[in-house]
Amino acid sequence: MYTQRLLVPEHQAGASGEMSLGYMMRNVQEVATNHFASQNGLPCDDKGSWKVAFFIANCHLQITRPPRVGEEIAVSTFLRRVSGAFFERDTEICSAQGEVLVQSCSNWFLLDRQSMSVLKPSECPYQNEMDGRDFPVTSQRRLRFSPDVLQWVGERTIRYTMIDANGHTNNAVYGDLAMDACWQVFGGRQPSGAQFVFNHQAKLGDRLQLFAAEEEDGVLLVGKIGDNREAPDSKSACFVCALKR
Repeated sequence: MYTQRLLVPEHQAGASGEMSLGYMMRNVQEVATNHFASQNGLPCDDKGSWKVAFFIANCHLQITRPPRVGEEIAVSTFLRRVSGAFFERDTEICSAQGEVLVQSCSNWFLLDRQSMSVLKPSECPYQNEMDGRDFPVTSQRRLRFSPDVLQWVGERTIRYTMIDANGHTNNAVYGDLAMDACWQVFGGRQPSGAQFVFNHQAKLGDRLQLFAAEEEDGVLLVGKIGDNREAPDSKSACFVCALKR
């Protein structure tokens, strides 16, 4: 188990004073990167020197209570297991008193940084220690939906500030996009759960069409790259997100 501690800064919170979904996802991502770097003595300030890159295929967050501005939190992570082509990673965000605030499961796949080809977990040139402990959250690798129920809700152009060092839209940005599109469903608060599946990379300048369907327990959001406002199917969807009330 690897742990980072921090005081929640104001810029990580929304209008409600709670940490935003996007920043919950950023903290989950950051602690995973730092854990891997610390295991292998790799520099966090020069990821271009790493032989591999990790990409998130899907993630699931269960949110009991969002951290608040100024609150001291501990973000802890471990690798649970290898499952097929994926490293399955679990993460908890807890208060200073040990209250579990957020639990997350995410599945990551591995790319060779030079060829950008997918590697098997067994081909990773670095150490990845597994901790097979039980964890209450899992992440689905597919979210099913019908294009017939989707309605177009807006368009976002991928800007320079949305791009990360891997040259595509950082996965946490989709948390921001989802809440921008659906915040009224949640009355300005954060959702109690969020599941994301990432299918295609959105890159600088891409136009992302957003489609939504309100459900009994939340909202389904689907993104598609391009100018066409026809609802996507599962093959053309850039990402699929299910947010829970």
